[in-house]
Amino acid sequence: MAEPQTETAGGLGATAPAEWNALAGAAHPFTSYSYLHALELSGSANAATGWEPAHLLAHRDNMLSGALPLYRKFHSFGEFVFDWSWAEACQRAGISYYPKLLTAIPFTPVAGPRLLGDCATQLIGAGLEMMQREDILSWHVLFPEEREHAMWKEHAFLPRMNTRFVWTDSGYGNFDGFLAALKQKRRKEIRRERRQVAEAGVHFRVLHGSGIDEHALDAIYRCYASTYHLRGQMPYLTREFFSLLARDMPDALVIFLGERNDETLAAAICLRDTETLYGRWWGTLADLPGLHFEACYYQGIAFCLEHGLTRYDPGVQGEHKLARGFAPEATWSLHRFNHPGLESAVRAALVRETSMIENYITECRQHLPFRNSE
Repeated sequence: MAEPQTETAGGLGATAPAEWNALAGAAHPFTSYSYLHALELSGSANAATGWEPAHLLAHRDNMLSGALPLYRKFHSFGEFVFDWSWAEACQRAGISYYPKLLTAIPFTPVAGPRLLGDCATQLIGAGLEMMQREDILSWHVLFPEEREHAMWKEHAFLPRMNTRFVWTDSGYGNFDGFLAALKQKRRKEIRRERRQVAEAGVHFRVLHGSGIDEHALDAIYRCYASTYHLRGQMPYLTREFFSLLARDMPDALVIFLGERNDETLAAAICLRDTETLYGRWWGTLADLPGLHFEACYYQGIAFCLEHGLTRYDPGVQGEHKLARGFAPEATWSLHRFNHPGLESAVRAALVRETSMIENYITECRQHLPFRNSE
């Protein structure tokens, strides 16, 4: 068998979608060609926004046999793994932290494959050569699936632990069955939160597949963008991105739309695969009690129970999810540095940080709201 030859692609535009998807697999919507290309084509993740595509491809016998999502990153926004303190330390020391290399799905803190195909060693080697050739200080791999960790560690990447909260179906049957598994106090509080939303005149409907049209997307995007405008920021994602998702990935999109008197007040935008619902973005035009919990948690749990999905991953962090039935679990990133002093300092810091996070997860599990956790 011929040795694979690697190359750097400036974007996915010249890559055949079928070849990429054959490597990515059907089980991970976020590594699909459609999702990644929508980010680039819509202007959400490109050089102008500080996400310069530099994807690594491996070819064998003129066929794509391996791929690695990769970006030259000129800031640390939109990553959900925070390295601002590392960047600030480098700035104080007179070391250029940016650009850095980033293997991740932009704006998407969801674990999944990063080394696509069967050329992992060659792809990582090509990335390390790029670091040397371009004098890049660091390479960060965010949320790789667990089976990849050993490969990255073999190439001197340092593991970093973080926490996410995930709901898992334990055979509840329906939402009332889920509530019945909770302690009485939590059950009453969830019912009260849902009642507040209903009494405010807000009802929800679910959009997915061909039911997502451009008119609905206009309203959905207004809700999404409002969460950034309130903080004086521009949204990470453009309006076109959502049109591309609806066009190219309609069966993966699930949107919970909160309406009152035919006016859209809130939207929670999710994607799904065969087992998991992924909560990705949300926004609201009205500050109503309980609305965030209803849109982002309870609607998703109900959808999973109705459609046979066993997991609901609403995103990283947020211990308020704990009281609503989302259990803590570890999530990981891996980091490589081309500076011995920085590598040593980060290694020591991660030892301390990991111990703190392990204790935090243990503490959180003691406060799960289920009756069988008493």
